[in-house]
Amino acid sequence: MIFKQGDYVLFNDKRSKISIKENDSYIELINAKRMHVIHYLLDKGIIPENDSSVQKCDSIVECIDNEVDRIIYAIELKGGDVNHALEQLASTIRLLFELDYRSRNKHFMKACNTEDFSKLKGEVIRLRVVSSKPGKSKIRKQSATHSIKYTKETMLRQVCQRHHINCNIDNIIIKSGSSENI
Repeated sequence: MIFKQGDYVLFNDKRSKISIKENDSYIELINAKRMHVIHYLLDKGIIPENDSSVQKCDSIVECIDNEVDRIIYAIELKGGDVNHALEQLASTIRLLFELDYRSRNKHFMKACNTEDFSKLKGEVIRLRVVSSKPGKSKIRKQSATHSIKYTKETMLRQVCQRHHINCNIDNIIIKSGSSENI
């Protein structure tokens, strides 16, 4: 487990379907292999709601197969502000991989299982922004919105490249109600 046991662990079992919801956003992960799955609530869980010292995604889902293979999902559920979601994912990647950045947040550090965190390098990390409005923007604001989104995508790409994480933006931003196989 990358985090210690706590009340921020929503489940820790081999369920076949993982449903994550917030307001209008929803994603379903299908666990056909019956991997061991641990769902951590990062925002308003590991890091309390009143702690705005660091941006973070909503949930981290750890999928473990035979104690060796591991897939980590960082999931942000959004109504429509995809740009902010990309910032939150970039910050979450930094929390996971950069000790100096991570050590600035006492809540995150307290929950970390340091032994497992040292093994995260080289693991499969899947980033997801789940939005009920992934591509909506007003025509008048399109060029400004596109420019901001491009800047946020570039920032996320740079963080991912620094930590050798596959960052295909087309696969990251998905429509609410999507489901995917782990």
